[in-house]
Amino acid sequence: MYKRFRLTRYLLALSMVTSLMATVALAPTTSANAASFGISAKKKVLSYEQKKAQIALASAKKDLKKKELLLATAVKAQKKTAAVLAKLKGTVSASSTRSVKSTTKKALANAIAKATKNNKAALAVLARTLILRDKAKANVVKLDARFAWLMQDLSTLECGLGTNVTTAAGSVEHVYECGIVYEVVDGDTVHIKTTKDQLVEVRNVGLQTPEMRKGTNPAQCGAVAAAKNFQ
Repeated sequence: MYKRFRLTRYLLALSMVTSLMATVALAPTTSANAASFGISAKKKVLSYEQKKAQIALASAKKDLKKKELLLATAVKAQKKTAAVLAKLKGTVSASSTRSVKSTTKKALANAIAKATKNNKAALAVLARTLILRDKAKANVVKLDARFAWLMQDLSTLECGLGTNVTTAAGSVEHVYECGIVYEVVDGDTVHIKTTKDQLVEVRNVGLQTPEMRKGTNPAQCGAVAAAKNFQ
C-alpha cells in the first residue's frame, strides 16, 4: 500500500515537471523572440490584406465590365427608340404635303406619343446606367490605388535610414528602420509598414489615451476623438 502511494506521488511529480518543461520550451524566452513573433504575425496580416485587396480589385473590374456592357445596351436601345421617333416625325412631315385621312392622322399621333414616351424611358435608363458605370469606375480607381499602395516596395524609401538624427530634446538617435503609417489603432498607437515590407505596431511613449473597442470591450469615452486627433 505504501509503495503504491509512493509510486503515485512519483508519477504525479514527473508529469508536473514534464508539463513545466513543455511550457518553457514553447513560450518565447526573450522579449526579442516575442517581438519577432509579433512582426511575423503582422507580416501575415499584410500578406492577407494584399490578397484581399487583389480579390476586391478583380471583383470591381468585373463589375465595371458588366456596367459598361449594360451602358452599351442602353445606348443601343436609346438610339433605336430615337430612330423610330425620327421616322414617325418624318412621316408626319411628309404627309402634311398631301391629303391624309383623319384615322391615319390619329394613328400617327398615337404612334408618335408612344415613341416619345419610349424614348424618354430609354434616356432615363441610359442616365441611370451611366451613373452606375461612373461609380463602378471610381471604385476601381480607389481599389487600384489601395492595392498599389499595399504592393508598393518601400525598400528605397528616402527617410534617413542608417543615419543619426537629433531629436527635439537634443538627444542623438540612430535610424534603424522607417516606414509609413498603415493604420491608426487608437490615440497613441499606429501600425507602420516598414521598408522591409512588414507591419509593426508602434506605441508612442509618453502618450496615454482612452482605448478603442477591443473584442467585447466597448470604446472608452473620448477614444474616437483621440484617435482622430492623433491621425
